[in-house]
Amino acid sequence: MNKSLVIWFKDGKTSYFEQVTNFVEFCSDFKADVAYVKFNYFGVTSQVKRAAQFNLNQIAGYAIEN
Repeated sequence: MNKSLVIWFKDGKTSYFEQVTNFVEFCSDFKADVAYVKFNYFGVTSQVKRAAQFNLNQIAGYAIEN
């Protein structure tokens, strides 16, 4: 199922992603600085399918549609 995703950055900027699939949140049990979200999405402006990954330590938060 395709979902919408919002990512808030620490600098106050926001990114919106549509048709998100394969969403994964990963946090290492061994290294505290290894934590990320990764997913595939469809770029509405570019009309291209892409993959993305964001380091959780570099973002303020995220929300994904249930």
